[in-house]
Amino acid sequence: CTFSNFLIWITQTYPGGHLTVLFGSESGTAISFAKQIEREGKQNGFKVRVVDLNDVGENIKFLLAEEYRDNGNNARAIFIMSTYGEGAPTENAKLFVDALSFKAGYENKAIYEFDAEDSAEEKKSEENDSELLKGLNYAVFGLGDR
Repeated sequence: CTFSNFLIWITQTYPGGHLTVLFGSESGTAISFAKQIEREGKQNGFKVRVVDLNDVGENIKFLLAEEYRDNGNNARAIFIMSTYGEGAPTENAKLFVDALSFKAGYENKAIYEFDAEDSAEEKKSEENDSELLKGLNYAVFGLGDR
C-alpha cells in the first residue's frame, strides 16, 4: 500500500475529513457532548478523535499535526469547554488555556482573568505568536455552570 493509495482510501472512507473534538470537563457534561459529536461525526463521514485537553497540556501544535489535516492543509477542531465562576477553565483544561493565553500575548494573566480596566501594556508578551493557530478551523462550545 503506497501513501497515495492510503490518501485515496482515507478520502473515500472519510469524505468529511479529520475532526478533533477536545473537551475541558469537571463533571462529565463536556465529555458527553464530545462523545455525541464523535458518534454523529462518524455517521456523517468524518474521522473523529476525541481528546481530553489534559492530554494536550501546553502542546498547542498538537492541533496542527500533519496527519490530521485535510487536502487544503487545514485542521479542524471543536472545543467543548465547561467553565465555572466567571468563565474560568476546568482543571483538565487550565494548562492548555494558560499556554494559549501566553502565546496570544497575555504574559501575566490568563485571558479569563482580564477585565475591562486592564491595560494593553499588561497584556503583552515577548513570545506572542499571532500565527499559532494558522491552519486550524475551529469552533468553541461553552458550557457554563449558571
